[in-house]
Amino acid sequence: MADTRSRFTWMGICQGRHIWKRLDRVLMNAAWQQQFPNTTLYHLNRVTSDHSPLLVNIANARASGRRSFKFQHMWIRHSLFLNVVKHNSTQPLEGYDMFLFAQKLKRLKRALGKWNGQVFGKIFDNTSVAEEQVRQKENKLEEEDTDEMREQLSLAKANLLKCLADEETFWQLKAHVKWL
Repeated sequence: MADTRSRFTWMGICQGRHIWKRLDRVLMNAAWQQQFPNTTLYHLNRVTSDHSPLLVNIANARASGRRSFKFQHMWIRHSLFLNVVKHNSTQPLEGYDMFLFAQKLKRLKRALGKWNGQVFGKIFDNTSVAEEQVRQKENKLEEEDTDEMREQLSLAKANLLKCLADEETFWQLKAHVKWL
């Protein structure tokens, strides 16, 4: 099983210095490795804790095909969202009322899809990039414990928290969980 993160799973501070230790582990037997040969262990970033959560990933095939349009609630939090909707609704079209309504919805769907790609990109890729940045900053902090490195790590963690919030909003909508 490949381990793709820092070898340390815990970080603490003692007498003003950072201490790095490997406290958490994952165990598996030969039968598991034979059944799931592409298993990968990830040490996730310690954003709100002193421990790195461990994620065991079992490789699987992804389904392909056309994706249906889904409204993303994270769009509402963005300052430009209403501008995109207003701009789309003021563009001229000709035809009868229901035809106009259907055409405006189609056009809005295309506009929001394009805007989503430009502003948010692929939220899971954004999270992966942010996690990698935090990992790199943590590794640098392990090597040189300076105020500048701590500040860079804090900024990277803040960006990761934003990406995780977008991802959480996505999953809430997907699961239709309104009570979270």
